[in-house]
Amino acid sequence: MDKLNETMLEFAGFRKADIKERHYFLMGERHAKWYNPNSYSPGKPPDFLHSLDACFKWLVKDTWEVSFFTEGVCIIVDKETRKFSRGVDTIKAIALCLAIENMINQKGE
Repeated sequence: MDKLNETMLEFAGFRKADIKERHYFLMGERHAKWYNPNSYSPGKPPDFLHSLDACFKWLVKDTWEVSFFTEGVCIIVDKETRKFSRGVDTIKAIALCLAIENMINQKGE
C-alpha cells in the first residue's frame, strides 16, 4: 500500500526529496521525504489511504464525479473525457485511491 500512497503523492504534485536534500533532516522527522507542491521545505505528506479529506483536497479533479456504493465500490466518471474508473476496498479512501490509480493508468494508454 505504500506504493499506492506514493503514486497518489506524485499525482498530487508532491516531489520526493533526493538523498542530498534529505541528509539534514534524517536526524529529526524521518517521514519528511516529500516536498509539498505549495512549499519549498519538506514535511509530512498526506496519508491518502486513510483520509478522504486529503483525497478530495489533493487528488479529485473538478471534472470528476465520485460515487461510493455498498461493498466498498468507488466509481469515478470524468465528465470531460467520458472515461470511468473503479476501485474496490472496504476502506473508502483506499477504494478512491485505487479508482484514481486506474484513471491514471488509462491516461497512459
